[in-house]
Amino acid sequence: MILKDESEFAAQNAINCLTLYCEEAVPDSERKTGRCIAALSEGDDLQVQISVVRRFFKRNPISIIDVGRRIADKVLEREVYAVV
Repeated sequence: MILKDESEFAAQNAINCLTLYCEEAVPDSERKTGRCIAALSEGDDLQVQISVVRRFFKRNPISIIDVGRRIADKVLEREVYAVV
């Protein structure tokens, strides 16, 4: 349960943790999706589906180092590692 005085800290910390996880998980998901499609399709159909996957996973990468440092700063500040 999030206490009212802790809500901003908990919300920002959860956002930072989720951001870090997603930035690390998306490239892996894209690679695995490409492998699945390659196993199921061939020729022009494969090329079209691969281009759709690339478009779907298109994103603006962020600095995960900064996000990791923000998480570490909060952990050191509170002396506890907790998402919520």
